[in-house]
Amino acid sequence: ERLVSIVDAPGERLGGYYYLGFHDFWRGRMARALDDIKKGEKVAVEIGNRNAVAFADYLGGWIALDQNDFDSSRRHFESYIKLMAEAGGQNIRSSQQIPPTVMLAFGLANLKQGRVEPAKRQLKEIEAALSKNDQTGVRYLRDFLRAEIALKEGDPEIAISEFERAPIREEPSIQWWESMISHNLPAHKDGFARAYVQL
Repeated sequence: ERLVSIVDAPGERLGGYYYLGFHDFWRGRMARALDDIKKGEKVAVEIGNRNAVAFADYLGGWIALDQNDFDSSRRHFESYIKLMAEAGGQNIRSSQQIPPTVMLAFGLANLKQGRVEPAKRQLKEIEAALSKNDQTGVRYLRDFLRAEIALKEGDPEIAISEFERAPIREEPSIQWWESMISHNLPAHKDGFARAYVQL
C-alpha cells in the first residue's frame, strides 16, 4: 500500500497493485484481491503494457480455481492465452497454444472435479512441451501434476515421491512481480501435507 501511494512511475504502481491483489488472495480477501487486480489492469492498459494486461487474467484464473469456480477460471485463462498471443509474450504464438502453466491449472481443475483421465491428457501435453524445451520450470510442472494425479488416485506414496523428485525452482527476484507471484501461488504450497495426511 505504501509503494502504491508513493511511487510516481506507473510501471511501479502497476506491480504494487498486483502484489496487493496477490497478498489479499493469500489472506482470503477475494473481493479486495480482485479490486486491486482491476486497478493494476487499468494502469497496464493506460501505459500499453499488454503482457501486464494479460497477467490480470492469469491471476484471476488461479483465484477462480482456488474458489472452485471452474468456468470463470477457464474463461480467465483462455483470455490470458489470447492476449499473450496478440502480444507475442511467453513465446505464445497462437490462441490455440496452451502454455504448460495453464495446462497445469486445467489439470488441477479436472482433478478437483474428479476427472482424472482429462488431467492425464493435460499431463501428456506438459510432457510434450518438455520434449521441445527441457526447462526446470516445465519439469517441475510435470512432476507436480503427476503427484496431484497420484493423490487423486489414492496413492500418497507415489505422490510424495513425485513431489520429492520435482526440481527446485529458482527463486525469482522480488522486482519481477509476475514471476514472484507465479512462484508463490497457493496451489503449489501444500502438496506434501495433503499427501502425508493420506498415508
